Amino acid sequence: MGFRPRDSAKYRRRRTLALVALLLVWSILLGWSLATLGQAAEPTVTTDQPAVQALTIGTVDAVPQTLALAQQSYAANCGSCHLLIPPQVLPSDSWREILLDPNHYGVQLRSLPQSDYSLIWKYLQFFSRRLNPDEQMPFRVGKSRYFRILHPKVEFAQPVTLSTCVTCHPGASKYDFRSLTPEWQNSP
Repeated sequence: MGFRPRDSAKYRRRRTLALVALLLVWSILLGWSLATLGQAAEPTVTTDQPAVQALTIGTVDAVPQTLALAQQSYAANCGSCHLLIPPQVLPSDSWREILLDPNHYGVQLRSLPQSDYSLIWKYLQFFSRRLNPDEQMPFRVGKSRYFRILHPKVEFAQPVTLSTCVTCHPGASKYDFRSLTPEWQNSP
């Protein structure tokens, strides 16, 4: 009793169909497992959620979730001594020098752990801009071309310092530079 050619083709078709179905199920399960593992492998940062939102609401640019921890490190390390400065107001070269200089505007700073330094630099570099080749590197906000670009119609009666920011930006102490005092809210 031998196989008839018709039965053999039917058997091969079923076998092929079963193999395709098995590969499909296996692929779906493998993809689902890898996606689940990928989500579990992402570092979870336990932070006070309202604090994260407070940092991102009034900043000059929206902060991507991938830089939230870097922004928090910047706030914790730099904001503990002075008003936080939006990275956009100084060029990247200035920020790099400021981070590397342990003599921070006349104050001797403790050196940052490499992990904090890397996070802060990542955040500052992402939002700051390049220095023009013919431009002198500014170390003061009021001397920065980018600061002047962000304040095109503002006439400053006194030299710009960090403490003068709150004159127009009442939320500056909370890293909110979008909120303005009433006289500046509808200005061009």
